[in-house]
Amino acid sequence: MQKYLEFIDSYSFDPKMYFRIGKILSDEKYEIQWEGQKQWTYRKVGEADWNKTTTALVLGELEKLDVDLFEFEQAISQRAINQVIFAKHVLAEGEKVFGEEVIKEALRQHDEFFKQFLDTIERIFDNKNIEEKKPKLTIVKD
Repeated sequence: MQKYLEFIDSYSFDPKMYFRIGKILSDEKYEIQWEGQKQWTYRKVGEADWNKTTTALVLGELEKLDVDLFEFEQAISQRAINQVIFAKHVLAEGEKVFGEEVIKEALRQHDEFFKQFLDTIERIFDNKNIEEKKPKLTIVKD
């Protein structure tokens, strides 16, 4: 399920998502919202205050509250699948409007740019680490 949460963090078109999920063996429900940027909020239905958490912690926190994680997983995966379907339609329509070759070339250029971008970041951080390890010369005036 964590992979679905990470997928939404990385690729969602929606700025926010809302879910209403039941507790195990109970009629109580929880409202769960993805706020974007790996931020989540949740509360029992009817409560005023929201609890804030992150993608890394949300499942553990909901599990402690006996929220039905199977139901939550089904809702999350369906939302992610709907976004993939939408993206497929956008790609297909883009190929009709701009032509398949134009889209393929744009994707190739994007992939190349992104690879160069990541390589540059890696070099910067590698160089920073090298710089931090070098001894520094300090000049002291008498």
